[in-house]
Amino acid sequence: MAVRSNLFDVDAPALDRLLREANERLIARRDALVAAMARVPEVFESRDEVERARVYAAQIGKLLRECDRQRKADKATFIKAGKSVDGFFATISQPAVEALRELESRMNHAVQSERQAVPDPSSIPIIQAADQSVIHPEGEAPTTAHVPEDVLVWEVEGFDRARLDMEVLRGLFTDRELGIVIQRHLNKIGPNALRGVTYRKKVRLH
Repeated sequence: MAVRSNLFDVDAPALDRLLREANERLIARRDALVAAMARVPEVFESRDEVERARVYAAQIGKLLRECDRQRKADKATFIKAGKSVDGFFATISQPAVEALRELESRMNHAVQSERQAVPDPSSIPIIQAADQSVIHPEGEAPTTAHVPEDVLVWEVEGFDRARLDMEVLRGLFTDRELGIVIQRHLNKIGPNALRGVTYRKKVRLH
């Protein structure tokens, strides 16, 4: 089923003009601070220059915090509208979600009942799993011979961190996930200790 066009399309250019008019002071302050960067020396040659740079950095930090506060304030109305939309569609989807959960519960019950009904597990042949590994009905996976294949799915039950093949998983990490792990490595080990990562120092603003 095709998704129809948005019922509440926003006039983006008009919204941009409105935001610019409402936040002229912030824009002017931003322009002045960015322009001041041209007067900052490439290399600090005295403690006084470093202190002035620290004050300048604090001013930029203050502007950024004010921008963030104003962004949240200007966005509040849209968030409220978004929550109303979420609530409306929840009333449509929730009964279907509950029906699906009940259906899955009944199917799982059928699988468990069949497993318990097997009189002598040793007499049942070994089942070949989809990943070509061998699983005995009495082992980790229940017998599913009488359950339609299209309603069964594989799931991860657990893992052994020490035996994981990290090389196989390498290409599956997103940049964001890698960034989180790299930051943890920096916090624990320190800078310039991980090949393939570049590091830099920045001024602490608080």
